[in-house]
Amino acid sequence: MKLNKSLIGFLPAGYPTMKASRELLIALGNEVDVLEVGIPFSDPVADGKVIQDAGYIAIKNGATPKGCLSLISEVKQTINKPIAILTYYNIPYSYGLKQFLADASSNGVDAMLIADLNINESDEFEAACKESGVETIFIAAPNTQKERAIEIDSHTTGFVYLLSHFAVTGTKSELSTLTTDTIKRVKPLVKNPLAVGFGISTSEHVRAVLGAGADGAIVGSAFIKSIVPGDIEKSKLALKRLAKELKGSSIK
Repeated sequence: MKLNKSLIGFLPAGYPTMKASRELLIALGNEVDVLEVGIPFSDPVADGKVIQDAGYIAIKNGATPKGCLSLISEVKQTINKPIAILTYYNIPYSYGLKQFLADASSNGVDAMLIADLNINESDEFEAACKESGVETIFIAAPNTQKERAIEIDSHTTGFVYLLSHFAVTGTKSELSTLTTDTIKRVKPLVKNPLAVGFGISTSEHVRAVLGAGADGAIVGSAFIKSIVPGDIEKSKLALKRLAKELKGSSIK
């Protein structure tokens, strides 16, 4: 996946409802460079309260893996932007890994991250991705050592997802120097694009991670918090406004 100081926007599929989600994903997708869509899972261990709550609401309101993939297909036909999906291994495992990747590809998914799958256990996932034409995304952390970062990159065909900190997802007021220092350390080690997520929520954060050398900035919780359930038009405007503000920080 090509990233060039890109803004990657995340929303969970099906939030607050499947019908509303379609409009919100399209609104956000038209403004960002890459759209990341979450397939809601009941035990999202990497996610903070904002994304957890949104996922629970989506599931309660009828979001299923199959329905989410169909929703992505509708969105992709409208926005024509790269779409990555983020989920947990239980989802494609229960669905059938090869079938899930085949269906994801046919519905317009370009890349996939399984948040609780590391490269030591990813052979089947990588093989299914290669067969379906879906790019792989793997996670690196601030404490990932040089050899491990190179190894993670070698398993990646989409982009390396660098965590900005050691905690779960969520908005933060300040960005630690640990984040920019980690970017400067890891970027020279990888051949694939490097995108930074978890806690990236303001234009200052975006400017900092891109300025430190990252190829992309991933924003999720901040977009979800801008949604006003029950007022889709207001939510669409809020998503567009925030995306434009964040993209204004991009260093081209």
